[in-house]
Amino acid sequence: MKLTLLLIKLGLLAPAAEAPTVDLPPLEKRVLKLADMRREADAAREREEEAALGLDVSLEKIYEEAGIATPAHGLTGDALVENIRGKSDSDARADLLIVLTEKNAPREEVLEDARRRDEALDRHEERLVARVTDWVEDARAEVTRKRDHARRLLAEADGLETRIPEVETRLSAWRARKEERESGLERLGLLLAPDNK
Repeated sequence: MKLTLLLIKLGLLAPAAEAPTVDLPPLEKRVLKLADMRREADAAREREEEAALGLDVSLEKIYEEAGIATPAHGLTGDALVENIRGKSDSDARADLLIVLTEKNAPREEVLEDARRRDEALDRHEERLVARVTDWVEDARAEVTRKRDHARRLLAEADGLETRIPEVETRLSAWRARKEERESGLERLGLLLAPDNK
């Protein structure tokens, strides 16, 4: 660079033309909050996991898949459970007798409906537990792989960090050699310049 500047100064080399400037349209600014993006991604991942595992299946869907229909009288075990929720046993028993009488629903049919629903829930739970158990095992294995990978990356980072001063020292040495060479080239230019005889 020293020689180039000297040759330009002596008029033996023309300065480089400046690069033309280009007017660019202004950039559209959009503010994306990383925290919001992460929350949305986490929520989507959780929904996908729930669906894949079957954790999002409604009770109605479980009953439908088990072939359990609403009895002709319209009373299901689930509906009656909701009807007596929060009531004392004596109030609940009295309400149940009134509802069964009003709907002309035999107690045995209501109990059979409740039993079938309970069994359907138990079967679904067994499948769900098996799926979740498999998922947990896979997730734990993935956690182990990721932690092992993270340890390897940290070791690589430590190794790279120890090389930084070495590379900086080599750059300084190269710059010293360059400076020496540039000084020699500048001297050569001065000695060979036409008006320095």
